[in-house]
Amino acid sequence: MKIYRFLTDDDSSRFCHKVTEALSQGWELYGDPTYAHDATVGVMRCGQAVVKDVEGTYSPEMKLGSAIMKTNPGLFFEDYRVGQVIDHAVPRTVGHR
Repeated sequence: MKIYRFLTDDDSSRFCHKVTEALSQGWELYGDPTYAHDATVGVMRCGQAVVKDVEGTYSPEMKLGSAIMKTNPGLFFEDYRVGQVIDHAVPRTVGHR
């Protein structure tokens, strides 16, 4: 089965790293990259579709960002749900006296 992802990010090296990481995990580029202005935040955004052959049968319930298809434990956008509370460490400032 072939699975599809659409990677997006601001026009920065972070986007290039995201695409490079996907390629290193066996994803293949699919089509041309996109480039558009995001007027809500005033930045240029990049996008690139990628595809990958995996074992299994497609179902609409499958999570394309599941850990089975990732090499790191981070979450993709679709791994979050509306209203989910994300607990994180209290930020601290490191300084000198």
